[in-house]
Amino acid sequence: ILVAFGLGYWTGTIKKLVDEKFDTVTDAIEASKQTTKENFDDFVYRFIADSVFQLERIKFPLKSSIQTDLDEVDTKAIEKNDWKIVRLFGNEEYRSQIYDNFKRELRDTNERLFCWEGVENGIYVEYKFQRLGGLWYLTEYNDFSD
Repeated sequence: ILVAFGLGYWTGTIKKLVDEKFDTVTDAIEASKQTTKENFDDFVYRFIADSVFQLERIKFPLKSSIQTDLDEVDTKAIEKNDWKIVRLFGNEEYRSQIYDNFKRELRDTNERLFCWEGVENGIYVEYKFQRLGGLWYLTEYNDFSD
């Protein structure tokens, strides 16, 4: 009986130590998930410069809306084979603007809205990005230019 009691105590102690280690590992994994959010600025510079990376970071089929000549909006899905690599470089005819969410409010969110807004010429193009699993992806492309 004494041996059985001793083995039971020792087994219980070992189990408690193992459970505590698993809790520590689980907490560390959860903390790393929360802190491994990709920085949008670093992401967008690589997205612009690296065409292979760009294709990896687009959620295909990509939702897209294009304003037609008849002031109607044509909505479709762009497949990977139909995507044309974008460089997101501006010029004097339009400027870039990045918002931290789709409502154009300034908050810390998992959304970014990259826009080309024309200077008195009707250009308005949107690239909607979302942080999914800590990484940024292009999830929607819209061209509402006149």
